[in-house]
Amino acid sequence: MTHVYNAPQAAQIQVDGWASLSHSQTESLEFLLVDDCSQTPLELRGYGLPLRLLRITTDIPWNMAGAKNLLVSQSTADWLLFFDVDNRAEPTDIAALSLSLPQLDPRTVYMFPWKNGTPGVEMHINTFLISREVVENAGGFDEDFCGHYGYEDVYFHYVLQRLGYNRVMLTNVPFVQGLARTEDLNRDAERNKELAARKFNAGELPMQGLRFNWIEQRVR
Repeated sequence: MTHVYNAPQAAQIQVDGWASLSHSQTESLEFLLVDDCSQTPLELRGYGLPLRLLRITTDIPWNMAGAKNLLVSQSTADWLLFFDVDNRAEPTDIAALSLSLPQLDPRTVYMFPWKNGTPGVEMHINTFLISREVVENAGGFDEDFCGHYGYEDVYFHYVLQRLGYNRVMLTNVPFVQGLARTEDLNRDAERNKELAARKFNAGELPMQGLRFNWIEQRVR
């Protein structure tokens, strides 16, 4: 599950990778992708995958929390794998991960090693496997941060921690960062930094979205 803004090539690269899997590897998976009101509507070649393309039609800058809430609302699976569109894991690793789900703890949030071209490996805050139960208990993703840059991800993981959910690294499914950086939106994070501080102090949970209009697009 991922979302994209003005990065059609990165989105198609993801789908091309998923298409390399066999039918038996994908028949128990669902692939959801949100086009977050890109200036040109996203078009995807879907290869017959169980893929849905959802387009947000309300133009809200930095609407990452809203896009994630839309993904949650339209998915049917008990486990949800979130990642940025330019962060890619080997498709065979994703298929193997899906087979291991019965052995995982639904009250644990699973993180992944992330390589971004610099020495060493770190954890990426937007790449995680989480059960639907935990997302719903946390109130989803806080759309109060939408319209301005940053901290919606920090606040989501703060809420998880405050509710007592552990985070564990799954070292056998590494993600590698590609290139799909958004350059044409304001990255001033001061407003959201102050908002996050107020919410930390208040200990509040997100209010349920969705605060925008959306449609489903046809996949070729």
